[in-house]
Amino acid sequence: MKEDDARNIAGRISAGHAWETHVLRDERFPEVKTHDDFFTLIFDVLTNPSATSPLRRNREAFWSDAHQTLVIVDYKSEDYGTAFRPAEGKRYFNALRKRDEP
Repeated sequence: MKEDDARNIAGRISAGHAWETHVLRDERFPEVKTHDDFFTLIFDVLTNPSATSPLRRNREAFWSDAHQTLVIVDYKSEDYGTAFRPAEGKRYFNALRKRDEP
């Protein structure tokens, strides 16, 4: 992903519902103290993913082994997607329904 695109997406996601839900409420990112920390983590996942996958509804998934974090980019949502740490780790990423699956 181009850095400018990743910067835009990371900015939208880090300021969106993922901050309230996954950082503050669920406390899934104990090392993240600020929106800038969350932005940096998301940006790193988008620009240095361990794996990517096209998803249904024109979304895309980015997985980071280093951060154990999943970023789902969805341009149709107001905040362009989400970022979280699934309890199942990479198995969650691998189980996501791909674009070409029924």
